[in-house]
Amino acid sequence: MKKKQLTARALLCVLDFDGVLFDDGKFKEAHQRAFKRYGVSPRLYEDIYHEAKRLTGGHYAPPIHYALISRRVPLLSRALLHKKSATLVRQSRQYLYADVKPFLQWCDESDVVLALVSTGHSFQKKKISASGLAPFFKKTVVTKDISKVAGIRAVMGKVGHRRVVFVDDKHKVLDEVKRELPEVFTVRMERHKREADERVDESVRNFAGVKKIIHAIKTKSAL
Repeated sequence: MKKKQLTARALLCVLDFDGVLFDDGKFKEAHQRAFKRYGVSPRLYEDIYHEAKRLTGGHYAPPIHYALISRRVPLLSRALLHKKSATLVRQSRQYLYADVKPFLQWCDESDVVLALVSTGHSFQKKKISASGLAPFFKKTVVTKDISKVAGIRAVMGKVGHRRVVFVDDKHKVLDEVKRELPEVFTVRMERHKREADERVDESVRNFAGVKKIIHAIKTKSAL
């Protein structure tokens, strides 16, 4: 990516990863298909997935998930599950939504500073790295704080406090960010289903909608 010279008009766009850039639904389905060969049904996978997230307080940690699976399927090696998952992680590029790279490239050319704030642990960092998107972001934060407020504050402190747009797919996260950081313009990405949500500033189906929002904010600020 070109080295961006920040200006007074630069806008900061903070993005979530799963559900915004990365199709985590298809990624999970790929895991379910791979694990089914070893006696883990999709239903069992899903039930234990949610149990594991409850144990962590909300973020996903494969070591906990796979440990719980191995208790239910005692002959199944955790090492094998990690190996199969690692293969899928290396294929992360194929789970990116089609409009992601064009949007990030447009931002790179349009005086828009990009940052990434995502929930998870080292597994999430590996997905982001394997996706090939890391060079687009001036700052990347992977946090266990599911509200992401602290992560966004850290980004704003790092790249400077300017106009900020935050895009996420979870309304609870957006609600918390808007409550704690009212100056942030919140956008809900609804890739698969459009629902009325009065608690966010805007809702969109794809990055074409985000581009319109950014253009409108920049145009208004220039007046």
